[in-house]
Amino acid sequence: MKQRLTHACLKYIKQTFEKESHEAQSGAPVSAPQIGLLLVVCHLVCSSDLSKFDRATIHMVATVSVEGLSSDLFQGRNALSEEWSRARMLVICAVLKLICAAPATVNGFVLTMVSGLLRSYAVSDPDSEVGCKVIILQALEQVAHLEGAKTTVAAVKPAVLAILA
Repeated sequence: MKQRLTHACLKYIKQTFEKESHEAQSGAPVSAPQIGLLLVVCHLVCSSDLSKFDRATIHMVATVSVEGLSSDLFQGRNALSEEWSRARMLVICAVLKLICAAPATVNGFVLTMVSGLLRSYAVSDPDSEVGCKVIILQALEQVAHLEGAKTTVAAVKPAVLAILA
């Protein structure tokens, strides 16, 4: 059952991703991933064995996850809602799994991930979202260990220290 569901989700994700990529190549304005697509991708990443996916599929889900994390979906009044808080937590968990399980696919997204993680850390409620903050810190620590991330991490170190202080 899980394989069938994964196959159906991947088919939907690929169709939607290709449509959005085609629109971006044709000169249409590029927007953040839709929340539905983002949550389907993140559920798929968190519940699946990524070693069974081909390289192109992992790159696609990594792109959608990281772009969703760094988008404005979880900022402003959306950040205060409990439902949006759970969705943000799911996206952060998916990004953390991608960083740990498929680091080569997220190497090019270091700055995007750091900025998205820092923004999520800043809007997380320190009283009710302690778990979210811990996972964000784990993800930031794993990003620092990515291959070729030292220069980017060194460049954003003052911002990281200012937000975490």
